[in-house]
Amino acid sequence: MYESDKEIKIGKRTYPAMFNVVALKEITQRYGGIEKMGKELEKDHVKAIDEYSWIIALLIGQGIALKNFEEGTDEKAPTPDQIQLLMKPHEFTAHRKTIFSVISDGMNSGTNPDQTEEEVDEVLEEVLASKNKMGARE
Repeated sequence: MYESDKEIKIGKRTYPAMFNVVALKEITQRYGGIEKMGKELEKDHVKAIDEYSWIIALLIGQGIALKNFEEGTDEKAPTPDQIQLLMKPHEFTAHRKTIFSVISDGMNSGTNPDQTEEEVDEVLEEVLASKNKMGARE
């Protein structure tokens, strides 16, 4: 059964939200990447309303698509225009943090790839360290 750990509440309704490969592809095509998206949203506040609506619709759309796939349902996601119609201004500004939280969760697997638990050969490490010191002297 589908369960989303991230949700976006609009009015009295709560929608599942997901940042997956499809959403990454869409954002990359539209903005050139996530970092560029963040910068773009800071430029023009009027344009940002349309962009946030698009991003919210994208994240909800992916959450609903996964739910439909896993549960065999046929729920429809709201469009960006419907998001603007349903959402009050205070909700809209509050969802900025939610958007970046959903994206962050999608980008992180819960483990830091730099902190993987690999077995370290201490002798090999020592040899490599001494070799690097000798190479630096030459």
